[in-house]
Amino acid sequence: NDDTSGAGLSAGEGQFAVVSSNFMGATSISLLGPDGEVTKPEWVGSKTTNPKLRSPLTEDVVLTSVSSDSRYLTTLERGLGVVTRFDVKDGSVLGQLRTDDSPEDDQAAFHSNPQDVLYVSAKSAWVSRWQQNPAASAPARERGNDLIEFNPESFERTERRIDLSGLNEEIEEEQFDKDGKSQGKVKATAFASPNAIVPVAGFAAVGITGISESYNYGPGKLAIVDLERAKLLHTLALEGVANCGEVRPVPGDDKSVIVGCIGAYGDQGARGGLF
Repeated sequence: NDDTSGAGLSAGEGQFAVVSSNFMGATSISLLGPDGEVTKPEWVGSKTTNPKLRSPLTEDVVLTSVSSDSRYLTTLERGLGVVTRFDVKDGSVLGQLRTDDSPEDDQAAFHSNPQDVLYVSAKSAWVSRWQQNPAASAPARERGNDLIEFNPESFERTERRIDLSGLNEEIEEEQFDKDGKSQGKVKATAFASPNAIVPVAGFAAVGITGISESYNYGPGKLAIVDLERAKLLHTLALEGVANCGEVRPVPGDDKSVIVGCIGAYGDQGARGGLF
């Protein structure tokens, strides 16, 4: 069964790209025209053979929240930590980036789980890394739970990074034994786990997931960062909601964004909402 989610739909000038996955290792990207008609049903995908493509696209592929240039399309393979930029005209690979230094396999202790890319200039782009490295002694470039910069021309990382671990939140969550019986409340860390990056008023809005290792959520937050100075500026508290990683631009209004808070598992939408 193919799945097309919001993370797999991107609009460029006059066309759309849609990601379909069967959750069994296969992904296909299709292109649609301005009227919604399919123009290229299998533009690139897991069957694509290209010497510049590190490996076939896996099933865990998403597209960027913002299409900065209709000539290009960027994919993020979250599980393996790989960003790929394609030329829309012919599907050629323009560059690939590993978002962590771990081995290129699923058995690595740490994969940074990239969620989004925002291209700022010809020499600057930023990636949100959702996962926090469990190794406390990891060097800064390998800590995750942050934004990192790379050069879109060379597809090499710079040393600039915005640490968002200060937005981690201590929460209480229910603990269960192996039989599913409650053992009471325990303290846990809801990691910031940044998701979407969207430009707003000369800065960037970053969606904060706020999730624990047991998939419980802290209070909703939105971070405002200055990418030019590589600095966290403000954190906006979003009352009564959780899991606020989805951010989208408002057409015609570069001073506003829409924030989607999905809520917690099993809460029947009680902590979900739009801002």
